[in-house]
Amino acid sequence: MIFGGEVMDLRRFKNIENAVPVFSGLRAAHEFYKERGKTDPAAKQELMKAVGQVLELDVTANESELIADILIELLNQAEKDIRMALSEQLSVLENVPLRLILKISNDEIDIARPVLTQSTVLGDYDLLYIIKSKTPEYWEAIARRKALGEEIINTLSDTGDFNTALALAKNQNIELTQYAAVALSKLASGSEELSQPLLMRPELPRDVVAYLYKHVGEQVKQRLGADVEIDFVPILEDAVDTAVINLLGELDLSLGHEYMPSEELIMAARYHHQQGYLNQARFIENLQRGQVRNFVAQFSVYNNLDVNVVLNAIDQKSGENLAIICKGMGISRNDFISLYILLRSVDTKDDAFYDVKLINNASESYDNIPDDEAKAAIKPYINA
Repeated sequence: MIFGGEVMDLRRFKNIENAVPVFSGLRAAHEFYKERGKTDPAAKQELMKAVGQVLELDVTANESELIADILIELLNQAEKDIRMALSEQLSVLENVPLRLILKISNDEIDIARPVLTQSTVLGDYDLLYIIKSKTPEYWEAIARRKALGEEIINTLSDTGDFNTALALAKNQNIELTQYAAVALSKLASGSEELSQPLLMRPELPRDVVAYLYKHVGEQVKQRLGADVEIDFVPILEDAVDTAVINLLGELDLSLGHEYMPSEELIMAARYHHQQGYLNQARFIENLQRGQVRNFVAQFSVYNNLDVNVVLNAIDQKSGENLAIICKGMGISRNDFISLYILLRSVDTKDDAFYDVKLINNASESYDNIPDDEAKAAIKPYINA
């Protein structure tokens, strides 16, 4: 059988009796489209139907490759409208040869968009290759997919492309990674259009939300007021304790290290720990309020750690020591990154600290150290 000038050897199909009528129908539909396609909409419908029947054949892996060759040849000959229609049709099918989907993915963006956005045939490796080799229009299409792996999300957020970032922020089918949240918030700090969908995402860390909220215009704040559930004005659970903290701790600069807590703060932290008031959320709130000495006191008491170990971790820009402490104490990766960002913000005296490279390196430190090694490293510094 001849298709597009090429001879198809249908004897290579195990069920030749099924293959012959299907490919005959494809050839006839293709010829009909070439003759009448520009004036008769039915010609396109017939061709799409014939392609669908080819893809429904029960074939082996080798036969699937032959089908890919045939359909790629069809694509090479087809006008733009047929390539677009094929892209839309194939984007929702699972049994499509990967080579065929990759062929469409590298076509012009109007044709590639349906498969980039919807096709489950494309794996993470394929998507990464497309992101690195194509232009922002392709990145934006990928950012709209219903399922995206963490590496893809992070790579897309690293592009710095506004429309891609906006597509990620509006994609409610995915969960942004901590890395992506930081990268996108940095890009959104000067844009109300991007800040608004980001602020609506429930997975954003509180410190990132507070940072975004601080940098959006008053008009957006008013629009979001009824929707955003986070209270950006710190509500103090215990006004008396807070007054003591401010008097004895945060305002006392005569204790050696800048963030060395007073004995009164340590005693208060022990009392709160006995009452069950200390937890990760409390630590983060302390840092968001700028109460670093109170954080050091409570974090040390809660983890039964020498205060100097915590202070050394605060002083270290890379975050490696903090990563070891958090990993050894069973503190989650997300909480570690939140603590690291907040501490670096305090250290730089700049609440806009979002150095993605530093944050990424700190995250890798947390990921790379085994639990048992982290526990062994901090054991000598746990108070008896």
